[in-house]
Amino acid sequence: MAEPLRLQHPLQHIAPTPPQRNVDMHESTYRSGDRETVPPAEARSWVHGYVVSGSVRLAVDDRDWGCGPGDSIVIDGKRGYHVTGESDDPARVVWFITGDTGF
Repeated sequence: MAEPLRLQHPLQHIAPTPPQRNVDMHESTYRSGDRETVPPAEARSWVHGYVVSGSVRLAVDDRDWGCGPGDSIVIDGKRGYHVTGESDDPARVVWFITGDTGF
């Protein structure tokens, strides 16, 4: 199996560190063509995303969705997923991870 591609995008935590009450919040920026691969979590968690600007493509299992400003995302953390930047201008997504965040 190929090693997952790790996105080298800026990650800005916007919550206290360490996360409080099993919640982690951060903002990610995706340039066109940037791809982030997130492996399945070992512990129970939920990943919530809100697209602030730009557009991204979200792939979970064998399905994918285009997401733009104002769209929200919810993913079972036990499932791996990919996020790819699609817009000419960088896309900004605010992520909230709840449950056993592992951060």
